[in-house]
Amino acid sequence: MSSEDGSMEESYLSRRNNNSTDSETTDPQALEAGKDDLLQEQLWETNERMLCGIHVQKNTITCLQLTILFIILIIFGGLIFHLIEHPQEVQNLETKKHEYQKSKQEIINILYHYDESEDIDSALSVYSKLQKYANGFEDVPDEINHWRFSKALIFSFTIITTIGYGTFAPSTLAGQMFLVVYALIGIPVTGLSLGYIAERALYVFTWLSQVGSDKAEEAFRQFDLDGSGELDEEEFREAVKILGFELKPTEFKKLWSEVDLDGGGTVDLAEFREAIRFMHADVTEAAGQKHKILITGCGLLLWIVIGWVYFSLVEHWRPDRAFYFIFVSLTTIGLGDFFPETIAGLFFLVFFAMIGLGLVAILLTLVESFMKDLEKTRAREMIEARERDQNMKILRQIPIFACMREEELHDFVEITTTISYGPNIEFIKEGKNVDLYYVMIEGTVIISKKNSSQEVTMASPSLLLDTSFLQNKSDREAKKTVRTATDTVLLSLDIEDWDALTKMKVINLKMLSVAMDNKKNRAISMKPVGGSVRSFYDFEDSVIGSGDTMDDLEENKRKTTSFEW
Repeated sequence: MSSEDGSMEESYLSRRNNNSTDSETTDPQALEAGKDDLLQEQLWETNERMLCGIHVQKNTITCLQLTILFIILIIFGGLIFHLIEHPQEVQNLETKKHEYQKSKQEIINILYHYDESEDIDSALSVYSKLQKYANGFEDVPDEINHWRFSKALIFSFTIITTIGYGTFAPSTLAGQMFLVVYALIGIPVTGLSLGYIAERALYVFTWLSQVGSDKAEEAFRQFDLDGSGELDEEEFREAVKILGFELKPTEFKKLWSEVDLDGGGTVDLAEFREAIRFMHADVTEAAGQKHKILITGCGLLLWIVIGWVYFSLVEHWRPDRAFYFIFVSLTTIGLGDFFPETIAGLFFLVFFAMIGLGLVAILLTLVESFMKDLEKTRAREMIEARERDQNMKILRQIPIFACMREEELHDFVEITTTISYGPNIEFIKEGKNVDLYYVMIEGTVIISKKNSSQEVTMASPSLLLDTSFLQNKSDREAKKTVRTATDTVLLSLDIEDWDALTKMKVINLKMLSVAMDNKKNRAISMKPVGGSVRSFYDFEDSVIGSGDTMDDLEENKRKTTSFEW
């Protein structure tokens, strides 16, 4: 645990103790602080547990528990197979020895009474007699001990991992029936255990690959799906899930209010760092998500090299045979034509396969997921292309965009972000700084000013822009409040990007400003539907379409608003 984490923990524990001491307080601020501490305690307990006085990740503890269960399962299976099969194996050995001695004695007797002077028929008769006792010519039967306890353990391992080398098998009915039950229980447990073991091994490989890098920033980039440099509420909600926190809607709202420090509705990198500290979240895996296939592949390759070297040295196999054995083991082909003979080789095989089989499974899953993601990406790109073409057609109805070339309009749409709002959402507030320009491509908005009962309704497609921005770029304060009247779709554009487009003369800002001045001087009147006559100048900076003439502006007004002119 880092010193920073240690200080965080001390601070958290001190606050927790203070809360328990002052539990009788009725101070609202203290109660609110207590709620925050309870939320933090819940978040900490989601991914961590205390083990011997140390905070340990829950997945690590689960991995340890399943590893112990896996080992117990192997020991139990090995013990039962040993108790069932070993006595029968000893009995079979005694029978073979007895038959061997009997056959050997018969061969000696036949040869002793054989007369070389007899004819060929007699020799053939002797040969036929000897065939019955052919095992008497072999070596004395030795104790093979397939079912001694150590080998029974390895056999149990090969069954529940489905490798099944087939070098030996149960010969008794009891052993065969136990194998059926054992496999039905052991194989699912083993799959779960090996998955956790491999996940922890992959975590170590990922952690090693992230040494020296900013894991928080890497994770933030993974969660920032739209590349905006900020996480909106949905992106942060998905990030919380990926980090392993399952929160109820009310709990997530508390967390969101805790991490959205400036109340801007998004979480930037600095706020994300604070959120990680508050949740005590480990972002190692999230930071390595982009390179997970590469990390898993490299980890598996490294593991194969370790096994290849070990089996070559310990079992004295040629390198090609060692690689061949590793391949048939990790793919669970398990031909059994090669098998470790040394105790060191047998028990290393268990350890090697526990991690190796899990890494293979994870790699295959990641590759499958990668192929699915590619398919989803292609489908999403097709949808975005259709939306982009549709948005370009809508923008053509606004004179300021109608004069753009096709490639310029395409570039403009590419750097915009599509935002959807439901009814009655204020996305521009009077008196607040505005950092975005909006183009309304669908829906209707209501524009109002403080200390005025008049409201103006604007329909799409329209460019929402404040005239003061054109006259004084340093003044970013909105002069009106804009809220949605219906479901509304907007294209948002950073002010910096807008300025860049005007510098490149993609957007003719001068024409737009001149049009506004002409409009202001002419003071054209308009009549909102169901309302009194108002001067156009009162709301002159709400919706602008800039063309080469004033007619373009007025034509845009007639097309895109619900006013009677």
